[in-house]
Amino acid sequence: MRARHAAIGLLFALLAACAVTNRPQIAPEPFCRVGDLTFHTDFEGAALHACTGPESEPLLTVAPEYLPINPSPWYAWRVAAPGDPGQVTITQRYLDGWHRYHPWTSADGEHWARLPEERVALLNDGSARFTLDVPPGGLLVAAQPPLTNTATQDWAAALARDNGLREREIAESVGGRPVRAYETDVEGRRGLLVLIGRQHPPEVTGALAYRDFVGRLFANDDLASRFRARYAIGLLPALNPDGVAGGHWRTNERGVDLNRDWGPFTQPETRGAERWLAELHAQAPLSLFMDFHSTNQDVFYMPHASDDPAPAGFAAAWRDRLERRLGDDMPAWSGEHNPGLPTSKSWVRQHYGVLAITYEVGDNTPRDRIRRVAVSAAEETMRLLLETEEATP
Repeated sequence: MRARHAAIGLLFALLAACAVTNRPQIAPEPFCRVGDLTFHTDFEGAALHACTGPESEPLLTVAPEYLPINPSPWYAWRVAAPGDPGQVTITQRYLDGWHRYHPWTSADGEHWARLPEERVALLNDGSARFTLDVPPGGLLVAAQPPLTNTATQDWAAALARDNGLREREIAESVGGRPVRAYETDVEGRRGLLVLIGRQHPPEVTGALAYRDFVGRLFANDDLASRFRARYAIGLLPALNPDGVAGGHWRTNERGVDLNRDWGPFTQPETRGAERWLAELHAQAPLSLFMDFHSTNQDVFYMPHASDDPAPAGFAAAWRDRLERRLGDDMPAWSGEHNPGLPTSKSWVRQHYGVLAITYEVGDNTPRDRIRRVAVSAAEETMRLLLETEEATP
């Protein structure tokens, strides 16, 4: 293993000698050229580290920001050529990883489609071959339709404006970007629901579920209105803006996995989140905490079955209600998720004594299913917390 990592380090050094860094920085346009094809990384979230010949099938290299790392090999780049290049075939390899994310393509950056299955061939070494139809003006290719910091800020700002939320900059990231939180009125509320997201940059499907879940909390109906009258809501939609901007697989600008820094709190992003939670909890007691992520399947990570933190009985009741509503769309359920690691879920459970849930969405879960599960989960969360509050003297 040590020799393997040394070899990868040597490859990084060789790439650096060719004006390629071992971090997914945004490079001047074009990033690299193979024959008539140019590959561009001049946009937020871009990630590509090297490209070489042959001209008939360029070889692209995607690399992580540090080693060892959880294999979440994000990539995003644009390919272009003079005139109308037509069909292009490329091979993409992953240093210390393998092909995980099925490619999405777009000609304009707004309308995205999954590349048809027959256009993607998985190779024995973990790399993948893409066959692309490149239009005049070029084609964007990415692991997921990018959900940028700008898009998240615009969404959150509109939510705050329409619902009277308070916006706070709770930290400045290592790279100097604002980490923003949003909250409803906290004073006088019986409890507090906190939702965080985007600790890991490539996890776009989890971020989509976050939006759908939050949207249901702020619907204009009796359930949501009664809930907001009794419970405060704290939102932290993007804890890792540097990782999102830089196209990282897992970490912040300093190479730290933020969801392994709850407890140590070595990074400004997690320290800001800790302070923010403490300030909210001092005004209204934390009732429930959810952290949104993506993985290879839909799954809710909960405490062990023998552990029933406050609100008592919530986890079992939530599961039963969702199973009845969702049927075959019900996510998997696990009570054995990294209990000894310094994740947000484990730290909140231990520090505040309340239920903390890691809400995971599959990389390839269809968008309509993401929405159905998130809306159902939000509705049952509100109903159960209201029932808990109404039963408390």
